[in-house]
Amino acid sequence: MIDVLFLRHGGLLMTRIPAVAATILVCGLVSTSRAQDRIAWQFAEKQEFFLKQELKQTQTVTVAGEKKESRTTQTSLIRYNVVRINEAGLVEMLMTIESVSHGGVDGKVSALTDRMKGAEFQLTIDTHGKLIRLDGYSDFVKKIAEGDDRRANLFRAILSEDSFKTLAIQTFGIGPGRPVERGESWQQKMKLALGPFGSIAMTRVLKHAGTGAETNGTEFIRLDVTGTAAYELPTGDFPGFPFKVTKGTFTFQGLNGSGTFDPQAGRLKSLSMQLDMTGDLTIQLGKSEQDVMLVQQQQSTMTVSTKRPELSAKPGVIKSPLGTD
Repeated sequence: MIDVLFLRHGGLLMTRIPAVAATILVCGLVSTSRAQDRIAWQFAEKQEFFLKQELKQTQTVTVAGEKKESRTTQTSLIRYNVVRINEAGLVEMLMTIESVSHGGVDGKVSALTDRMKGAEFQLTIDTHGKLIRLDGYSDFVKKIAEGDDRRANLFRAILSEDSFKTLAIQTFGIGPGRPVERGESWQQKMKLALGPFGSIAMTRVLKHAGTGAETNGTEFIRLDVTGTAAYELPTGDFPGFPFKVTKGTFTFQGLNGSGTFDPQAGRLKSLSMQLDMTGDLTIQLGKSEQDVMLVQQQQSTMTVSTKRPELSAKPGVIKSPLGTD
């Protein structure tokens, strides 16, 4: 179980300037002015789009001198439908899990991901992409657990409600909420929940890195991503788990990535991130303690489109986080 759960003010006052000089001055001001772009989602009722996510992970877990290595790939597809934009200007949309697939998994994980298909959530976000509300998580857990309280408790810990909130923040809160110039940066804060293993508080720094164009001439804005991360110990109880993390330190490297934003369509096109981390955990099992070392490299890619994309998953090794029934 242990080896699985783991972004001027300028004034000019002049009088009696000769016409020629004034013309030269104005042209100079125009040529040195900097254009600003609005990096923010634009929504319309009955709009539909798809979010495809691919996660590649390489992990080494060392327990009592024994190393376990794994390479996994996960591919998921989520459909969003804008239901309405209410009187307050808030966007209400339906989020549906179309598919979640892994390569080389055991039967329990396959059954788990199969039950996730078709799950629905209701999202409410504001005009700046800030998540206001997420509904549907309780029904989602019931769908997965199928009346099994133990399975429900384990699933709440492994894939919490905050995990879905973070996904919405990453996707729709990509912009700074104001027009930005090329070279300007802004921050995006979020917390990645790790269930009984704690959480990672992350600050992403996104930068307007200029523009580019597709082969069809469609222009997009380039985004550079860097950031910092800090580990936090778990809080609260996690029923059904036979262990508790009592100590932990992590170092993070390689937190960087890039993305593209379509200013005409008003939506994110793509976002790729990499995160390398090394950690030491002390886990309490009954009356004894066990030291665990974790080395992990993650590469994630997110793409948004108005047409349903094709899916593929490369073989990996993923053991069931639910244990035996």
